[in-house]
Amino acid sequence: MADMKKPGTAEAAEQLLATTGWLPALMRTPQAATQPAAGAATDGPANAYANMAE
Repeated sequence: MADMKKPGTAEAAEQLLATTGWLPALMRTPQAATQPAAGAATDGPANAYANMAE
């Protein structure tokens, strides 16, 4: 992706992240913070936000 132009890079990144459930911190809602991302460790709602940030 390093050699791609901005539109191509954005499209490739979108495809790579489409199934991960990951969102940048600024786009996360309080509800999403209590739900672990797919594949994240589920050690309770208190740590769900930290797990998603990893």
